[in-house]
Amino acid sequence: LGILGIIPTPFNNNNIVIPVDIDINILVGLREELHFDCEYICLLLKYYMGKDSDQKKPMRYIEKVAFSRHDEGILTYEQLEAYIEKDRLMHSREGTLRKLFGIGERALTSKEETAFRRWCTEYNYDDAVIGLAYDLTVAATNKASVVYADKIIAGWNTAGCKTVSDVHALIEKEKAEKAAKKPTKAAKEKEKDELRSFEVDDFFAHALDRSYGKKD
Repeated sequence: LGILGIIPTPFNNNNIVIPVDIDINILVGLREELHFDCEYICLLLKYYMGKDSDQKKPMRYIEKVAFSRHDEGILTYEQLEAYIEKDRLMHSREGTLRKLFGIGERALTSKEETAFRRWCTEYNYDDAVIGLAYDLTVAATNKASVVYADKIIAGWNTAGCKTVSDVHALIEKEKAEKAAKKPTKAAKEKEKDELRSFEVDDFFAHALDRSYGKKD
């Protein structure tokens, strides 16, 4: 094991105590198959098995996580560090989002988890923006749908909104544009009058044609 550079002593350079019953074959696989360096592997162990983790996970779970990070292109220690920081941020806010959408203690669906992570770590929206999306979702669908709210929030992000004030400004702008396109009552009445006038004139023209015959 010493040739792996992972556990030369009971403590490694990251001050992580490695369980004596750890599956060495899994560590060898992460090193040789995925080509992760020792620092990367130690960080995985620290986050999921070390003292900073809320609940220790089995090595098979860590192996699965390692392969997932590899498939996502998270290949260096620095990239993994950034991912873990976002993961911690997401989990720190997960309770609030669960309560808002009435999810309770059940496991999140993949769409819900992806949406929460995107709102918190990609869009960097605070609870006020997400709360507004929740209100609009319930008003439109009469239910707390994370998927529906995600569409609203994605639209705000595309429009460049960063704060609640930005969102309110966007909503007012959209209302004004919609009102400008909507015909006024006076315009509708004018259109009806013109249509009635055209129909009457057309009626008399046809009547004259039938009475006197249309000239070539």
